[in-house]
This record gives sequence, C-alpha cells and structure tokens, in this order.
Amino acid sequence: MVIQLNTEYHYFQPHSQNEPSRLRYAYWSPKTPPKATLLLTGGRTEFIEKHLESVQELVQRRFAVWSMAWRGQ
Repeated sequence: MVIQLNTEYHYFQPHSQNEPSRLRYAYWSPKTPPKATLLLTGGRTEFIEKHLESVQELVQRRFAVWSMAWRGQ
C-alpha cells in the first residue's frame, strides 16, 4: 500500500555572525500516534528528497521521521 506523504519543509537560521546559511529540515508523521520518532540523516552530498521512499515506508509503519539537509545542500 502506497501512502501520500505530506512534506513540509522548514528552515532554521543559526544565530551566529559566522554562519550565514540556513539549514533545511522536514518532518513527517503518521495519521495515528507514532510508535517512535526517528532522525534520518543523509550523507554530506545527499538531499532530503533522496530518501522519500524510505520515509514513506517508515511512516506507513507508524514512525514519525525528521530529516535535515546538511549545509550547502
């Protein structure tokens, strides 16, 4: 069974004069209370959308998932 993911992207602006870039992150949750919350971190050159198939599978199994893009993505 394939579920439709509702992907919302957010940005975090670090409060540092030496850190001008923003960090992008996303959160997905099942419609029912999650069994657990997972943090999915990709590799340095990977982007959030690369792992959407895995996120879809995890949400389908009732896990909430956070993910972020490393600086420069």
